[in-house]
Amino acid sequence: MRSIGVRGNPPASNRGSQPLRPRSVLSLLAVLLLALLVPATAHAAAGASAAFTKPSDWGSGWEGRFTLTNGTSTAINGWRVEFDLPAGTSVGSYWDALLTKDGRHNTFADRGYNAAIPAGGSVTFGFLGNGPGSPQNCTFNGEPCTGGPTDPGGLGAPGTPTVTGRTDTSLTLKWEPAAGTPSGYRVYEGSAVKATVTGTTATIGGLAKCETHTYTVKAYDADGESAASDAATATTSGCATGPLPRHFLTGYWHDFVNPAQELKLSQVPDDYDLIAVAFGESTTRPGEVAFRVDPELSTALGGYTDAQFTSDIAALQARGKKVILSVGGERGAIRVSDGTSAQLFADSVYGLMTEYGFDGVDMQYYNSGAMLGCDQKVYGQGTVDFMTALACIQLEGGLRPDQVALGLPAGPGAAGGGVVAPSVVDNALDCLAKGTGCGTFKPSRTYPDIRGAMTWSINWDVTNGGGFASTVGPHLDTLP
Repeated sequence: MRSIGVRGNPPASNRGSQPLRPRSVLSLLAVLLLALLVPATAHAAAGASAAFTKPSDWGSGWEGRFTLTNGTSTAINGWRVEFDLPAGTSVGSYWDALLTKDGRHNTFADRGYNAAIPAGGSVTFGFLGNGPGSPQNCTFNGEPCTGGPTDPGGLGAPGTPTVTGRTDTSLTLKWEPAAGTPSGYRVYEGSAVKATVTGTTATIGGLAKCETHTYTVKAYDADGESAASDAATATTSGCATGPLPRHFLTGYWHDFVNPAQELKLSQVPDDYDLIAVAFGESTTRPGEVAFRVDPELSTALGGYTDAQFTSDIAALQARGKKVILSVGGERGAIRVSDGTSAQLFADSVYGLMTEYGFDGVDMQYYNSGAMLGCDQKVYGQGTVDFMTALACIQLEGGLRPDQVALGLPAGPGAAGGGVVAPSVVDNALDCLAKGTGCGTFKPSRTYPDIRGAMTWSINWDVTNGGGFASTVGPHLDTLP
């Protein structure tokens, strides 16, 4: 090669340049050889995606499968899928890929024979997982596994998913279809695909008890994915909250704006054992109950969402609290007058319990402000006698003491009448449970199993300084 001088002076055509010595020639050849032998790093172009599914799940473990799809017009030569697994979850055996582990980080690479993914083609690999979790922070050749352009022409975002079923280890979601003609839908938790379906419902398994998850849904077709739906948060069942205390305090929480202090559920004082969310609303269909975080309340709280509300319910339950939905009240009467409306009532309430994780339902029923006590005397509201004599009717009329609690306004502003100092509520509870602290009326016997007290409302109590909860709550612990 006349252009490369090994010995002596360079040829005339290279005058002024330095001769390449043997070591330099060898280095150059080595570089050329490496350039031929080492392929360029493969990258997942827009339109390439890695979708994860669990074809089977048996509780303690599951089968996982990744489908790598090349939605571009150029072949992909060589692939690598990386993801993390949560604590307590690991990969066992695997197939059609090579695995490298680094702690909880897992890297799967092609096996050579399946390195090429032609334009429009796909390859799959699988593995067995141990534990309750699923892949997180997934990348495909260094790019998010979701891949693809967002909002392809003609596809709208799916509707916000709702929870239609839950078990200790799974959550079932349903959503309104996307505009256009999607090939199917992918359910995401963060960037990880949890399910790929052709319909508008999906069940995500392999979860742990009392575990909160947030999901979005995207429609997809050959051109890519739509924009994501709004997020939905749900919690699996099996929360080990245990029973309520022998004596407990109930408070109502406002899902609306009025002069009382607006609160998130996470701001409910710890003295409350049972929180009643007020209110489930009526619809145009007789018997049906609906609920959403009130838009005005959301704005007043800086953007409080249904997802945050659901997460707050789960957090309260994890602290041993119960959260129920109150039906009726200020937001309208629910009319159940025949079999059809009764079925719609049951179905809609159960659906809301499933969607948000409510522990039960409370039905509002009202009476007058002055009534006969169980001694047939008239008692006006706002006194120990009113509370004890009217409670006596329920206690002697067929209800067990553990089914009866005293209901009072929390303080000024909460009601037009019946407001008493919290210490008066304590006296009424003592009268019923122990026979002490009574007014002119004294029951013929005591009811040590009296369940406790309820106040309208938590918001009004906080507005008035929290005296009801901080006084009555601890006093309940002194009852027999």
